[in-house]
Amino acid sequence: GYWMDRSNINYADHAYKCSRGTCTGSQNSSCWTVGSIENNTCNNDKLLCKKGAHGPLCGSCQSGYTYSSDELVCISCSSESMIGAIVLLAIGLFFLILAFLHWK
Repeated sequence: GYWMDRSNINYADHAYKCSRGTCTGSQNSSCWTVGSIENNTCNNDKLLCKKGAHGPLCGSCQSGYTYSSDELVCISCSSESMIGAIVLLAIGLFFLILAFLHWK
């Protein structure tokens, strides 16, 4: 996708290719017209960035989100996404206890 700086009308004619999959386009064509910068319904992050992403080139993840290099988007830090980390922690703890008992 592409991103543009809509903070000032002078920058609105420059579109930048996003290096991540976090940019999107608006289905609302009125957001891309002159004067739409002041339109409150054309929020930059909602207009330009996929859910969970914000900032220039949608390069940052919002609070409660983390960047997934597998999916190339910001994903929610929900309990589902934490299951993998918990499993790895449990496996590491198991091997640590096993090593301790072996050297004892």
